[in-house]
Amino acid sequence: MEQLVKQLKDKVQNPTSVSLDYVKIDGASKPQNMDIDRLANEVSTPSFLSSHRLVEVRNSDLFVPAKSAAKDKITEVREKLIDFLAHIPEGSCLIFVEDKVSNNLKRLVKAVTTNQGAFVTVPLQKPDELSRWIARVLKARALLIHRNAGESLIMRCENSMGDIYSELQKLTLYASHIGEKAIDLAMVEEVCRRDLRGRVFDLTDAISIGDVREALRLLDVLFSQREPAQRILVMICRHLRHLLAAKDRLNRYELAAKLKVPDFVAKNLQAQERHFTLSQLFNIYELCCLTDALIKQGRIEDKIGLELLVVEAGMLGATGKVGI
Repeated sequence: MEQLVKQLKDKVQNPTSVSLDYVKIDGASKPQNMDIDRLANEVSTPSFLSSHRLVEVRNSDLFVPAKSAAKDKITEVREKLIDFLAHIPEGSCLIFVEDKVSNNLKRLVKAVTTNQGAFVTVPLQKPDELSRWIARVLKARALLIHRNAGESLIMRCENSMGDIYSELQKLTLYASHIGEKAIDLAMVEEVCRRDLRGRVFDLTDAISIGDVREALRLLDVLFSQREPAQRILVMICRHLRHLLAAKDRLNRYELAAKLKVPDFVAKNLQAQERHFTLSQLFNIYELCCLTDALIKQGRIEDKIGLELLVVEAGMLGATGKVGI
């Protein structure tokens, strides 16, 4: 999505007048507070040096049904937007970037499509598509990337093309600085965002063999990198759900499709699940749910809660028995 918006900006904007001809409005997911009069004024202002004035609205939440107490106000705002969409000047472009769009809002959808507008859906790309895209982007910059480095980058960014592109920018600058023409895994480790999923994978490996000391060391590394305890817990829970799915005896490609992860991640999940019984996985997942409840109830500090979880899960991994 970020690339589509950038391409449109490059097409209609004069680089010397972007500050005058481009406006970005953040709705902050509060549709009742959207000022349609201001939006109309911004869109109706003539461009200065560009071929078109560009107004980008993000997170308006006007394209999904209202469920809050401000439903009447949101409906009023939406009606004003519908009226305005019929009066957008030819020299202006209006973009809405939204997480969700509901086809149930038929009047709003019709107002967009009948006034030369269009809806564009940009789903998350599959890992193999992202790998090819990464290679194309870097080839245009006279760079190569090792396969394991590309896979690690995709996993770190959780298939988000926008996030991957930002990391590629950093890698390009770094490679230029050190005079390298190929990006390897060590460079990704050095420059890019931390690989939380990989750390959780290693932590689960330690738990599977009952190596509590190593599991606590890995947990401490995550804390030292200022990863929030709640995010770590969420990632552990998700990883356990993936291991449970791997117990279904699907082949690697079926598992990857089911979980929407790269093939190499599915392969690693299948290798790791063999170290756990189904009962062990269920019991560790139950420990995670109990830890989450205790933290949210304020009965235990989040850091201590996670450390106790790792200790008990490690005991369970070693013996199959644990006291909750």
